[in-house]
Amino acid sequence: SFQNMFFGVSNLRIMMLYRKARKLAKKYGACILFIDEIDAIAQARGGRYAGQGFLGPLFGWGANAMLNELLLQLDPPPQEVTLIGRLLRLLGLRRGRAELPPVLTIAATNLPDALDPALLRPGRFDRKIVVDLPSADGRREIIEYYLSKVKHDPNIPIDFMVHDTIGYTPAAIRYVINEAVIHAHFEGRNYITYEDFTAARETHELGLRQPIRTMSAEERRRIAYHEAGHALAQYLLQPKERVVKVSIIRRGEALGFSATKPTEERFTKTREELFAEIQVALAARAAEELFLGTQMTGATSDLAQATHLANLMVSAWGMDGSLYSGLTYNQLVPDLYRKQRIERLLQRQFENVKRLLQANREAVEAIAQGLLERDELNEQQLREILSCFQLVVPPPVEEKPEPLEVRQAQERAILAGVDGASESLGSEPVLIGESDSSEREQQRPDLT
Repeated sequence: SFQNMFFGVSNLRIMMLYRKARKLAKKYGACILFIDEIDAIAQARGGRYAGQGFLGPLFGWGANAMLNELLLQLDPPPQEVTLIGRLLRLLGLRRGRAELPPVLTIAATNLPDALDPALLRPGRFDRKIVVDLPSADGRREIIEYYLSKVKHDPNIPIDFMVHDTIGYTPAAIRYVINEAVIHAHFEGRNYITYEDFTAARETHELGLRQPIRTMSAEERRRIAYHEAGHALAQYLLQPKERVVKVSIIRRGEALGFSATKPTEERFTKTREELFAEIQVALAARAAEELFLGTQMTGATSDLAQATHLANLMVSAWGMDGSLYSGLTYNQLVPDLYRKQRIERLLQRQFENVKRLLQANREAVEAIAQGLLERDELNEQQLREILSCFQLVVPPPVEEKPEPLEVRQAQERAILAGVDGASESLGSEPVLIGESDSSEREQQRPDLT
């Protein structure tokens, strides 16, 4: 650590470190210096990561002094390293340009945006290497390496483990395998199985199981239908995801969940896949209305997720008929016009998923009944339940994009606060499934 409570000591530590590195480089021909978490000493001067508060300027000057010293050592002026060399140059017995021994500095950070721009210019840290998440081959090697250190079932399916850990870091894989060892110990075994690995992975992703034994039967039924709506929508609308577990047992703050895992590594998403994600998020609210005849507070995070995706589609990704991106001006908070576009998109996808659940009503009821009987359903159990039904996916209701002139006129009218602007333009936003004007007036979303 470079930091010290006394002013100037941190600079001295940096200077002494590089002096030692140059002596080693002179002795061995070169030296490699690695600094981990460099953002702790090289934050942007005056940036959003700079410290503030009581005595903030004092500590800010100390941090700036450390950064200045680091910048100097990374790109130092030519000078003699040894005492003899400096003495010979002082006496005029050594002439020419002083050559510094080669010292290569490598640093790591999780906050590259926090670094000072002067640190990243050519001659200093002029090459950036992004250490991404491991690929399938990388995860296989990591899993095999950590499995070799513990006793395990020789027939453990490593292929399944590789698919289950898509998006995992090496540290996360090591943690899950260590947790699997603990789980096997509590089960009375001295070796781990795939079931131990799965239990440890679920604990890592979802939290510890915390059953609520005092929950009423009616509330369990509501949660079961809530999660059944999610599960069926995921099963039918996301073919590149597999539903690995549906549960009504509390884990963390969630009273239930429907968890999926990708069947392959994905790096992009299409407009249709994003619509499917929004429908999956809204499926629980649709199930509440269809099967329970009410609405529950448990859909709070679902609505937030759906709104977030819809906002990005409208405001950033150009997927709602407009090519404007709010990211250009860091304006992702929607104005009144974009709120209306987002609401229309959400209502359209809500009606689509509602039609999906209605068309497969018996399957939703079977999933809910299975949850009430077992509390949890794994992938195989869910497939067995759904194999008894002929599942259908109704064609989605699509909306034709409006001409640019109409959209611009609508936006001007809405932002100007003109009542009845849509009627005057002849293109009033219509909620899917509406039949008459009186019903439209009752169901029109409040955009204020």
